[in-house]
Amino acid sequence: MNPALMNPALAAQLQAADAPQDLDRHLTELLDVVQRLILLVETENHLLETERPSAIQPLLEEKGRLSSVLAYGLQAIKKNPAGLEGVDRALRASLSGALATFQELVLANGRIVLRLKSVSEGILNAIVE
Repeated sequence: MNPALMNPALAAQLQAADAPQDLDRHLTELLDVVQRLILLVETENHLLETERPSAIQPLLEEKGRLSSVLAYGLQAIKKNPAGLEGVDRALRASLSGALATFQELVLANGRIVLRLKSVSEGILNAIVE
């Protein structure tokens, strides 16, 4: 992955990208970030569903870093949505689809975490009583 995605400077780079090919390159890198996040959240969800929550610990740092990169990239796009007009339509569709998949996985992750929390609280209440 491009080192430019490792820090908040991505937003400035996306805003400064005048040529459509520059924006195409940045969106391709952003798509890579989203795809990596999808894999991480799928793995995390599987570990949570198989009752191995302690196994997700090694994933959290990378997930946090990639989530920050994604947030900066999306902020930059929101600041200059007109810049997307010259971007390859297939790339835009791929990024949009990946973001939808990521959002679905994050929502599923939240449901899993709430279910596990409820189960844990139920066990604690049963022990206390």
